[in-house]
Amino acid sequence: MGVNLYQINVGPNEWQYTSGEFDVVTASTTWTAVPLKREDLSYDLKATGMSLTLPTDLAPFDTWKYNVPSIPIEVTVLDYPSMGVKFKGRVTGISYDAEKGIATAKVGSTDTIANTTTPSRTFGTSCSFELYSADCGVNIDAHKLVLNVGDISWQSPTIMKHSNLSGHASGAFRNGFLVLDTGESQFVTNHVGDTLYILSALGTLDSATTMSIYYGCNKSSGTCAGKFGNLPNFGGFPMIPSQNPVTEGF
Repeated sequence: MGVNLYQINVGPNEWQYTSGEFDVVTASTTWTAVPLKREDLSYDLKATGMSLTLPTDLAPFDTWKYNVPSIPIEVTVLDYPSMGVKFKGRVTGISYDAEKGIATAKVGSTDTIANTTTPSRTFGTSCSFELYSADCGVNIDAHKLVLNVGDISWQSPTIMKHSNLSGHASGAFRNGFLVLDTGESQFVTNHVGDTLYILSALGTLDSATTMSIYYGCNKSSGTCAGKFGNLPNFGGFPMIPSQNPVTEGF
């Protein structure tokens, strides 16, 4: 198997690894050599997925030890030195062998959309697009707050306070998510003034330096228009009647 480069993305954070014996430098990027192996790629694997074998402490894969992430770990495999993309996908699950210090990550291919039944969208009053996706079109960088982890006051493992949160309307981050620079992410259940509530405690908080918090969306047309000014891209059908006129009358 030749040398591959692995670009790993979690929200605003990025890691670069190589399966080679030595670090690889391309332009201004250094790809760090790690004991990372993948199964041989074939046409079928590109359409379905692959598995990666890696150290249990390799960031950001190690964050799965604590919580299933609220946003995906995205993996891009490139061939070196051509830099051609061999595979793109998202981590769907990770198993750990603590005795051997090895983890196995299952990565689903983004090409699998070609194998799904179409149309894949649902027809309902709520938006069917993933927030900040290409279909949604909302600029993710325009709807985030970055905090220094050391400046955050924790009231409990799932409740935090910071004065900068009050600079955003209460509820702005509700149904959103946060991402640590360790790669760990978590769902935001509520936001009131300077206080943020998250679904579960963060396992890598002690080793994190920054936290990025992103606005959330309840998938309604009102929120799409009022909160994001994005109604032309709304992926729902708000005028669908709430009752069936055939069985329930008008």
